[in-house]
Amino acid sequence: MQPYQKPFLTIRQQIAHLESKGLDCGDHALAAECLHDLGYYRLTAYTYPFRRLLGPSEHRDTPLQFRADEYVVGARIADGVALARFDAGVRDKVFDGITMLELSLRFQVAHVLGRHDPFGHTDRAALDARACDSPPPEPLRHKFASEFDYWLESYKRLVDRARSEDYIQHTQAKYSSEIPIWIAVETFDFGGLTRLYGLLMRSDQNTIARRFGVTDGRQFHRWLIGLGVVRNHCAHHNRLWNRRLSTTLAAVPPAIVTSRLHHLSAVTERSKLYSWMAVLGYSLRNYNDTSNWHRTFKTQMSKFPAGLSVTPERDMGFPVGWQTQNLWASPPTAVRTLPTPVE
Repeated sequence: MQPYQKPFLTIRQQIAHLESKGLDCGDHALAAECLHDLGYYRLTAYTYPFRRLLGPSEHRDTPLQFRADEYVVGARIADGVALARFDAGVRDKVFDGITMLELSLRFQVAHVLGRHDPFGHTDRAALDARACDSPPPEPLRHKFASEFDYWLESYKRLVDRARSEDYIQHTQAKYSSEIPIWIAVETFDFGGLTRLYGLLMRSDQNTIARRFGVTDGRQFHRWLIGLGVVRNHCAHHNRLWNRRLSTTLAAVPPAIVTSRLHHLSAVTERSKLYSWMAVLGYSLRNYNDTSNWHRTFKTQMSKFPAGLSVTPERDMGFPVGWQTQNLWASPPTAVRTLPTPVE
């Protein structure tokens, strides 16, 4: 390893540097505006696919280097900007969908757990013993003896973070007991909600999962973990369109879902965006059959910049003809059927 020694570059120098690598920057005033608004490293992450691939015998500075410094003939900064704008639209749609899922899951966890124990989120007896006793994530094992201990600490931190909320102040001022789950759940972030779901009794997990169209609660839990990773990328405005995610969607047994998701068994690239969007769209449609999210997402994908050497099918894990699958093509129903018994 060596110390970082590349010099600071002004915006004008950044344009000259990119042009020296073969990137057509067009009108320099517009290029400067794009670099100013997006930043050099963010923008060049979107132009990176237009750099020449290294040959098998060419030198690599690191094992992670796959492309040369120079761009292929015809590469333009405008193409990178178009990808960045498309990606921003994708992130907005994905975040909207995961928000719908998160709010639905909040209600379900509170409703199912609260039915047999209003304070079950802090009581091992109301949760799955094996899950509670399992070890926490490796980096935290020096601090917490079990996943339940880790959850309790996380829960206290979530409530403390919401201490300025009127509903928390009112509840804590009026009642001496623990906050009931139907109030506490409003303080949970997606990670905390997923963590508590993972501690629920298997029967409770399955009850909730079925309302999202999945008969196996453990499988649905793995979906939530993966979608949490996607959500975090959206929340931090990270590049999403061609990202290889740190979590790979496991094969979905056809028996635990309806035919609407069976096409996913033929998708081999499971660490790219499509697989996770398929299970998100599937969950939302099963939970709310009037949901239109799947069509708004498909509309956004139709805005992929034309004429580029990259495509959703090659770079985002989308199967050829995905738009015609029932999951994306069938319209929402006119009248909603609630997945949860009213009585």
